[in-house]
Formats: sequence, structure tokens, C-alpha cells
Amino acid sequence: MSADSIRMESLLYKLVSSDRLLIKYRDCPDLQALLNGLTVDLDTEELTSEALLTIMLQGRDQPLPLSLSHLKALWMPGGYDMKRQHFLWRLRPKTIPFAPFYDQQLIQVSGISLLSSLLRPASELQSLLDQSANVKPVKPAGFIFHLSRCGSTLLSNALAAAGGVQVISEASFLTNLLLDKQLSPTQKMTAMRVLLSLFELPPIIKFNAWDTGFLPLIREAFPQTPMVFLIREPLRILASHRRMSGIQMVPGNPVADYLAVAENGSLFDYQASVLKTLMKTMYRQYQSVPGSLIRMLDYDQLSPNGVADLGVIESVCRYFSLSLSESKRQQVAARIGLDAKMPEQVFTAAGDDNKNNFCEAEVDFIQNTLVPDYQQLRTLADSS
Repeated sequence: MSADSIRMESLLYKLVSSDRLLIKYRDCPDLQALLNGLTVDLDTEELTSEALLTIMLQGRDQPLPLSLSHLKALWMPGGYDMKRQHFLWRLRPKTIPFAPFYDQQLIQVSGISLLSSLLRPASELQSLLDQSANVKPVKPAGFIFHLSRCGSTLLSNALAAAGGVQVISEASFLTNLLLDKQLSPTQKMTAMRVLLSLFELPPIIKFNAWDTGFLPLIREAFPQTPMVFLIREPLRILASHRRMSGIQMVPGNPVADYLAVAENGSLFDYQASVLKTLMKTMYRQYQSVPGSLIRMLDYDQLSPNGVADLGVIESVCRYFSLSLSESKRQQVAARIGLDAKMPEQVFTAAGDDNKNNFCEAEVDFIQNTLVPDYQQLRTLADSS
């Protein structure tokens, strides 16, 4: 390592590990004032504001020897680089803004904090694993698994409005960790425990649709966490993906390799095969979980006739041990009246999730090939 690299790493570490400086400047809106102030407070010989800016930009995503105590104080996971096995970090604001998905929250964090947009350190996975003995046991408040387009975002948004928990919705740092083939199950479990210990509030994790296959590993890491499985009638799921495909429904996506679904035939054939795989995986995993820790919920129960059922959502809150005051109940009620993925808009039920989106042969295929798997799951939902 060159002398310049050593100097850059030393300066970045000094800044990233200083709670005092991070708190002092994380809300500074002016670039020059930010750089001038940091240059003075860092008290480093011959450091100019221009040089500091260069160091911060060149040091993005470069690993630093960060301790868990430093990370827990002011940082939130910003991603996981599978190739380098590095975790990326973002400076946490005073209040984490609401967004339907965790990675959207990260974008908003960078937008409200100039320092957060400039200062983006990383740490090696192995460094976190080496510090795992210092982590107190973590019990997430709940897990949400789903088939996609089943109301999981509606539910996770409602739970976020309930308060008292940190909802982590389809975070790439978790799903990329699970998908990393270079890691052993023990490494993945340990890393998950470390990462979730960094959040101040008990986490509720909404996983991606394909993450259901990792349920045995997730349950071994957090054996006492209750979970909800969300399902929906196959035609409606496929109709939603026909309008806008999720990444698991796109042939050639890295997730496809994990799902091991053949890419032969039409796009409809592929998407139907993915959904069948997910339903069979969910049914199999359901059988492995004690009844007290799992609940199956159909979209038609969560949102009958396209209107979210506040009573059902309250029951999930209780299931995840969340208590609702009257003011929080009103906040939940207001949140579920908005579009789940575009919460700045009032929810309007889509008009494209019916048989008119499919030819007769496709409807017959769904009825004969997918509906039996769905009915098995629906039976479990009716008995939950």
C-alpha cells in the first residue's frame, strides 16, 4: 500500500469512526461549509478542503477496520458486494425516512444528508464475522415471506406505521448475503445476526419472494421469530407480473440460477414455472415450522375486494407482539389507504388482474397446473 493510500485510509477512518464529527456535520446542507468545517476539525497537517473532497470520493466503498460499536452508533447497512465480500454503509440520519422498500430508504438518506452522499465506507465480511462474539442475541419481531404481488408491501407498510419496530423490506444487503454461494450456512447466519444487531429497534424483515428457500437457515439463526406467509390466486399474481415483471420473473436474472427454473418456452411458461416453484417451496417450508410460529394469509383475507382489512392487519400486529395505541391505529389506517408501492398516491385497485389478460390456453394451464398448488396453500390459510 502506498503512502498516499495509507494516508487516505487513516483520514477516512478518523472521520468515519468519530461520532462527534458525524453528528456535527450530517445535517450540513452546504458543501463548502461542510468541507471547511471538517478540514479544521480533523486537524490534519496540510489538509485542504479540496484534498478532503478527493479523499472522500476516492474512498467510497473502500474497506475500513470498523468496529461494531462504531457501526451501531451511526451507520446502517447500505449493501453487500458479493464479488469482494464487502458490506457497504450509509450514515444514518436522526430519523430514517419511510419508504416501501429498504433500498429506497437508502436513496432518501443520501438525498437528505450531503455527508451521507459523500461518505460511503465499507467493511470486510470477515471483519464482521470476527467480531460476532460481541453481539448480543437478536430476536426479530417477525418475518414476512410471500409469493410476490400478494400484499406483502401493504402489510410491511402498515407494520412500519405501527411503530416500535424497524421494518426492513426486501433489502439487497440481506438477499445478496443469502445468495452468496461462496459462504457457508454458518457464515450467513452469523452475518445476519451481526447485521440485525445494528438496528436500534426490533426488526421485522420482509424477504424477497425467492428467499423462502432459505427458511431453514433463517430459522436456525432466529428460531423463535414468528412469521407470516402471504399467498394469492395464481392468475392474479401472473397478471401483475405481465404488467410489470419482478426480477425473479425475468429469464437470465441471477435469481433464476438459484430457482433452477428452465428457460425453455415462452415468457408465460417461464413465469408460471417460477410461481409453481415458489408455491411448492412455500408449502414444503410451512410443514417444517411449529404452528405457533407461522401463519398463512391470503391476499383476499388481507385485502378483500381490494380494500385493506384493518382488523386483519391488527391481528398480525398482535401476532408480532406490537401494541397499537389509538393514535398508532389511526396512522396504520391512513397508511393502508395509500398505494403500497407509491405511498404518495391513494390506492386504486388495478384493472388488469383478470382473465382478459390471458388467452384461453393460458387460463386452462393456470387452472390445471398452478391452482392445485395454490389450493393446498389456501387450505393452510383458512386454518391459520
